[in-house]
Amino acid sequence: MKLNETEVVKTVKDEYVTLINSEGHPLRINKVDLTEIIRENMPVATQFQKGLLNADSDRFVKAKGFSITDKSACIKLYSAVGQTAVVAFITTGRIEGNVCSTYLLSFSMASMGTYSCTIKKLNDGSSAKFYYAKDGNKVAIYLVSSVDYSVTHISPLLESGNFAHHLIPESLPEGAILIETT
Repeated sequence: MKLNETEVVKTVKDEYVTLINSEGHPLRINKVDLTEIIRENMPVATQFQKGLLNADSDRFVKAKGFSITDKSACIKLYSAVGQTAVVAFITTGRIEGNVCSTYLLSFSMASMGTYSCTIKKLNDGSSAKFYYAKDGNKVAIYLVSSVDYSVTHISPLLESGNFAHHLIPESLPEGAILIETT
């Protein structure tokens, strides 16, 4: 049988894969072993070369998700003390039609306690409101959803410094200040 006469498959449900060596003889290899051989021989991806990412690469975007059922629920997103920089892509709302909103959050804080926060709405989905609350030298950022059965995800683009990522329901603190969304 010639190689071009064999059946083409999209998935392998068997434990073993049959290969043909350079002399035309069939070989049988375990799928796990074949995967390891490919992984060992595949180059590491760089800016100039295609390949696999290292497991400890900082190029992974790890989205964190949270589901709530209450309308106007308050979610604590981040808190920070001292030098901090956070840039995150946030989606919130129901994932249907135009009910889901997307935002870009940029927050930075200097060691002296001065800070800035910018929220940019990226689509016409449902609205959410963002607040910050300052308690001494600690600043926290909150999101208040405008729809029930909301799903909120944060995909961090940059997180550096003395911050804590929360994504938990929490009451909006008294005196919290609305962050203008542009």
